[in-house]
Amino acid sequence: MNAVLALAVGLIGAVLAWVALYVHWVVAVAVLVIFVILGVALFMHGKSTIRISPQESVGWLESGLALSYGAVASAGACVVVILGILLAERSDWSAQANAIIGAFSGAFTTFIGALVVDKAKTADADWMSASIKKAFQETFGEGPFEKGSDGEYALNNISGDWGRADRRQRAEEITAALTDLADSP
Repeated sequence: MNAVLALAVGLIGAVLAWVALYVHWVVAVAVLVIFVILGVALFMHGKSTIRISPQESVGWLESGLALSYGAVASAGACVVVILGILLAERSDWSAQANAIIGAFSGAFTTFIGALVVDKAKTADADWMSASIKKAFQETFGEGPFEKGSDGEYALNNISGDWGRADRRQRAEEITAALTDLADSP
C-alpha cells in the first residue's frame, strides 16, 4: 500500500507537470485548487454531519483531509518534475549533464513520494486524528453530554487516541449516547 501511495503521488505530479508544460500552467493549478477545495468541502460536510451521524461523518472527514493533503503532495512532485525538465532542456549542457539532471529529478520525486508514505504511516497519530478530534470537540463543545457519561467520556477521554479504529469506536459510542439522550424523557 505504501509503495502504491508513493507511486500515485509521483505519477499525479508527473501528469500535472505534463499539463502545466503542454496544455497550460493555469490548468494544472486549477486542477490542484479544485482538488484542495473539494477536500475542504468534504471535510466541512463531514463536520456538518457530526451531530446528525457521528459514524458517517468520520469517513467524510478522513476523505477530505486525504484529498487535500494528497493534492499538496502531488503539487510538490509536479514542481520537482517541472524543474527537472526545465533544467534538462538547457542546450548548452552535455547529454551526460542532462541525464544527471533527469536522474536527480526522478530521485527527488521518489523522495517526495517516500516522505508522503512516511507521513501517511503516522497520519492517524498526527494531523488526521488531531483534525478529526478537534472537529468533534468543537461540534459538541460543553454540551449535550453530562459529565461522566459515556458520550462525554468518548468525546473527551484523553487516555485513548483518535486513530482510525479508535475514532470509529468513539463515533459509535457518541451515536449511542445521542440516541440515549433522544430517548430519555
